[in-house]
Order: sequence, then C-alpha cells, then structure tokens
Amino acid sequence: MTYSRPRLYRSMYGQSKWLHEVLPVNLTIDLHQPGLFDLMGFHENTPFLEAKWVPYNETPARVYLPVTQGCKGSTVDLLADRVFGAFKLAILTKWDARKYHVMTCSSGYDSRMMLCAMKELMADGLVDDNFILFEADGEADLAQECINAVGLDRKLQVYNKDQDNPNEYHALSFDFKNAWIALNGGMVTYPVNRWFTPFLTLPYSQKNTQVFTYYGGNETSKALMMRNQNINWYFWWHYHHQLATFPLYGEMVHPYYNLDLQTVMNEYWTDEALKYIQPGDSIAKLVIQVKFPELMGIYKMGTGDVKAAGYNTLSNRLYEQCKIDYEHSWLFKQVGHGNTCPTNQIEYNPWWGMYGIASLCDHLIERGYKINVV
Repeated sequence: MTYSRPRLYRSMYGQSKWLHEVLPVNLTIDLHQPGLFDLMGFHENTPFLEAKWVPYNETPARVYLPVTQGCKGSTVDLLADRVFGAFKLAILTKWDARKYHVMTCSSGYDSRMMLCAMKELMADGLVDDNFILFEADGEADLAQECINAVGLDRKLQVYNKDQDNPNEYHALSFDFKNAWIALNGGMVTYPVNRWFTPFLTLPYSQKNTQVFTYYGGNETSKALMMRNQNINWYFWWHYHHQLATFPLYGEMVHPYYNLDLQTVMNEYWTDEALKYIQPGDSIAKLVIQVKFPELMGIYKMGTGDVKAAGYNTLSNRLYEQCKIDYEHSWLFKQVGHGNTCPTNQIEYNPWWGMYGIASLCDHLIERGYKINVV
C-alpha cells in the first residue's frame, strides 16, 4: 500500500486531480478569494467559484500509519540495513516489466541509494536492465560520477544537454499555450514542473512509462526526527502544500510513499541516527554513510548550488516573452497583474499562479467556455 499523492478537486460534475476536468462550461473567476496563492492552503478555494478542493479527510490521501517509533530496539547499522532492504522491495513491488523505466538520478543521497539498489536487484535477477538514468536539474557531471562509483556501466541521459546557458535551461517550461497543463491551471505558483515537463522529451509514451523518483525522502525522514510532526502529520501537511497539485508524468513511483518502507523507517528508528543525519537530510544519507561509505566522497549539489549556477533565473529573452504572453492573455485584459508583479525567478510567486490561470483561461475560452470575472 502507498500514500496517494495528488490533491483532488470537485464540482457538480465529479472529482479529479486535474482542475480543468471538473470545470463546467459556464464559469465565474474570483481572484479575491482567500489563500489562492498560498504555499500552504488551509481552505478549499480554486480560482473558479464552481470548483473546490476535496477536503483531506475525504480523499485516498488520508492515510493513518499505526507505528510505534523505535519499537524494534534498533542500532544504526540495523536501521540502515532494514531501510535499504525495504527501499529495494518498494522498487521491486512496483516494477512493471511491460513498461519502460526511467530512474531519476542526481548527485543526491537518494539517487546514490537507488543506484546501489538497482545494482543489487539486477545482480539478483529480480529486475532487468530495461531502464534509463535521467537527470533534469543541472547536476549531470556529478550524477555520472555517482553512477561510475557504484560500478554501473551506464551513460546518464541528460535533459536539455546541449543548452549552455543555465538561464535558458528550463525554456520548455515557458510555453504559455500549454503552461496550464504542467501547472494544473494555476493551482501551482512555481513555474517549472520538474516531475512532468523534462520527461516530455523522452521517446516513450506516458501510458507505457514508469518513472521512479525519491520524492518525499527528506520530508518523511524529517518526520522521524520531529516528535510532534510524525509521518501521519506529514501526510496531512503534504496534501495542503502546493506540491500535492503538481501533475506528474506517466506512472510515477515514489518508493518513500510505500507504507511498508515507512513502517520500517519508524520501527527501526534510533536516536543514535541523529549523529548521522539532521532534519532536512534524507535517511538515504545515513544508509550511504553506513553501508556504502565509498560514495560519500562525491560532492552533493544542493538547491543553493543550482541557484548560484543560474538555473533558477530566467534569461532576459525568456522573462520578456513570459510578460508578453501574459499581457496578451484574456485574463490580463480583465484584471491586469492583479496584486502580483512579474518576476524572472523560478520560485514560488503569486505571479506564476496568475500566469498558469491565464494559460488555462485562454485554453478554456478557445474551447467555447464562458468565464465571468467578479
């Protein structure tokens, strides 16, 4: 069993993880509703009065995991061993041999644990070699170094590998006509969907592709260390965060959302682990230190490194194009920029929410929908 990631929306026409699928043809947009662009939403509002969130308690995302933390009387070595075993099993139980497999790979500790897991699973004949390693965040050189260090004879496939300008790296994400898809109609105020857009460049159909990610690794590991914010609190928190509404490419598999893995992480937890990891770290860092220490010498890029390299800043060309696209939209003609201001930063910002809503409105109007503004 796994935690169900997506936030759901509903109207009189039904419910869906896609906002546009529940919208009637006659709509009322109200951008003055409380909390529309909040990173954490403690409300049920969407830009359209006809659609609301489905409350957490009424969705499959509501999971209660009855675990007693530390009940196994574990050690750090045993914790690392059990977590690694459960992580491999979480991959194996979801592995569909009929599909293409994409293993996301960066310089992070979760990726290093995945590489070790895949090496062992292949050696044991439990999975075949029908998979690619894919990097889409400017960490290709270090990710390849990790692959080589593990001993996998694999060449990393790199998103936008021929783009020399970091400020243009995410150019595909700023296609205004289709921006509403990756941003779920403006329910996300972060303009780049790293779990969707880069994968569109791969030669596989979404229907026939499994993408394995390490999503939730840091957060579920933090839940082990925070006495008042355990794994069940995390499930609740995640549903209310904008992260829960990002559309995903293909069949995305998040091993950290496997409840058996979460049970192992909790039951075998020992506070001795705090000598190895701190809140903000993934438990994979502990696994690598204890079981695969030879991989610790490779530098791990962080979000600060990516930002400093320029990957989170738009080029002047892209920035001006985004403003032009928005200012030619139907929504801009109705409300201007609202209470927002254009930005050239790839970060959570209400203006990117307006950008996504504007893209959706143009799409709906082209299809014959009628939208009234209040």
